[in-house]
Amino acid sequence: MKHRSGEVMTSSYRIADISFGRAEKTVNYSFQHRGSLFEVQRFGASYSIPYMIELIKMFRTQVDAISVTSLPHPTRLGNRTYFHPDVMKVLTIPTSVPLCDGATLREIAIISGLEALMASQ
Repeated sequence: MKHRSGEVMTSSYRIADISFGRAEKTVNYSFQHRGSLFEVQRFGASYSIPYMIELIKMFRTQVDAISVTSLPHPTRLGNRTYFHPDVMKVLTIPTSVPLCDGATLREIAIISGLEALMASQ
């Protein structure tokens, strides 16, 4: 398989990026990283934990990984960290594919895009 840059890809991965945010911001993008092509499709859950869980369950058999973004952040008080109970419901859903943080995915996509831009100049 070849990427649009002409470089031969060793593998390709499909990722569902499920955001706690607005559903209207559904987008698709792809990027290359270390010889692999990553195809990402973002889905918004419209600030609904039950809908976010439904999306994860729907996509867990159709993609290679699922990333989740825009969940409420944990709170740290003293030496303890507290997670919102609904966030724990999302993070503990059984899946046969990795369930990861979408922020890291975006960082890798941005860095890969910058590397490709610099290489083309």
